Amino acid sequence: MALDPTQGKDTSEMSPIDRRVHGAFEPIANRLGLTVRQRGAIKLAIGVPLAVLWYLLQQFVESKSEWLRLLVPGFPGVLALIGAVEVTSGIPISRIAAAWDSLKGWQRLVLGLLIVLAAMVIIFTVLYLCLTPSA
Repeated sequence: MALDPTQGKDTSEMSPIDRRVHGAFEPIANRLGLTVRQRGAIKLAIGVPLAVLWYLLQQFVESKSEWLRLLVPGFPGVLALIGAVEVTSGIPISRIAAAWDSLKGWQRLVLGLLIVLAAMVIIFTVLYLCLTPSA
């Protein structure tokens, strides 16, 4: 079991990249006394502009691979989504992931389907409200 020296947290389940990011960001955030929501807001504020900037830069570059051009902005986009989850819930993403992993398979299936359906309802509602011409 690998422990994070700054907090004594188990980091054995984290990928090497997650450990580096966690090891670099968390001590600074702890020294500044940031809450989970403040940390999430920072991740969101960094991730969204980076994803948009990268996507816009890729529009100017001719690329032979369309999927790669759309995939690369996903990396800072994931950071933004993690920030959005932390801002909304007030719970660190590592605790949310641990809770998700502790669910049984059928529970993850049902909850995952409910999350996807809720997201689709929200997306289609926003699209309907924005794209329907007003009378």
